Amino acid sequence: MTDDAHKKIDALISEYNEIDVKASELFNGAELLTIYPDIDPNDYYPGDEQPTYKLQSPTEDFDKLHRQIIQQYGRWCTEAEIILNVYLPEKVNEFNFYKNGSSYVFGIVALLKFQSVYSKKPTKREIIQEFNFKFDTQKNILVALANTIHLLLPKKTISQPIPIMEKTAINGTTIIAQRDVNINSQTMNMDVTIQKFEELRSIIQKSAETNELKENLLSQIDELEKSKGTTKYTESIQKFMETAAHSATVWTAIQPMSQFLFGLLQS
Repeated sequence: MTDDAHKKIDALISEYNEIDVKASELFNGAELLTIYPDIDPNDYYPGDEQPTYKLQSPTEDFDKLHRQIIQQYGRWCTEAEIILNVYLPEKVNEFNFYKNGSSYVFGIVALLKFQSVYSKKPTKREIIQEFNFKFDTQKNILVALANTIHLLLPKKTISQPIPIMEKTAINGTTIIAQRDVNINSQTMNMDVTIQKFEELRSIIQKSAETNELKENLLSQIDELEKSKGTTKYTESIQKFMETAAHSATVWTAIQPMSQFLFGLLQS
């Protein structure tokens, strides 16, 4: 079991290098936008006229690269969190802090999505250094686990399934799929509840996508429910994930349901 987990950690560390290079290209290629505030003369305070700064994509082609990096980083985090939850759960909060940030500090997700707003004009080098520090810290948590995993037992009871993430390719898009591993068998929890599907529908309906895509995805969720237990179930799952994976907006929106969705692929 630890050998399998060690290989997955090594793969994550290797993919870290790929994401790191792409992120540097992303930040260097982005435009730095200066935002001047609208000032109300009746509600003015000294300093209100100071501009703020944020990055933006310069072209549609750049938007495609932008979406790919956000999706790849999100999937990388999902797989890393699964491993940490099993072997080093006390480090999950720290790992997620660098991913999500807080009300005072921007996390990696905000940096990659160009949501970070700066009161002082930053250089590209400063933005990259901020990203590198946070991403390096996440990687170092995995490196520390890789160096000690042979000394650790899974922090899950042996009778409980242990979630492990696997990669599969769908139309050229790498999808992380979860499988549950027991001491004597590899099984997937087939008890897919109506509540889970309703949560998924709600996420899709609230996403900032076109009505056409939303209706397509909602229709596919209906097909999923109807095909459960039939030979068409896997086909329906793949069809839904193919559609979702090609929309950065939807892919981001369904991340809270990622383990549920990815688990279906191996059921």
